[in-house]
Amino acid sequence: MFSKCEGWTKEDYIREFRLMWEWIAEKTEERREFVGKLEYLEGRFKGYGGEDMMNDCFLCEFCSSKGCYAPDCDKCPIDWGTDKNGLSLLCDDGAALFEKWVFTGRWQEAAEYAREIAELPEKGDIE
Repeated sequence: MFSKCEGWTKEDYIREFRLMWEWIAEKTEERREFVGKLEYLEGRFKGYGGEDMMNDCFLCEFCSSKGCYAPDCDKCPIDWGTDKNGLSLLCDDGAALFEKWVFTGRWQEAAEYAREIAELPEKGDIE
């Protein structure tokens, strides 16, 4: 567990997740180039080395605090949507916005996906 998140509530993790993705969207549009999570984390936590937080993700860190580790992420507090068969997605499923963000080759799409990720709804049943 990332020590700088000790004592955080579910709401703290979600708030930081949303702030990070909004920042990524804004910086991507501002610079007109792809901007990643690591840059945000290095600015947010001085001395962040890229291996401190699970998957460089506040939600994965929340899950790890609940004893869940990727790719078995059933405790993720964010609803990543459903696939064409109505099955729930995880962030790393090919149809999920995160994977679209990772694999787009266009900064414009990356900014759009980042903003959509920041606005994903919460699941109601995860504590």
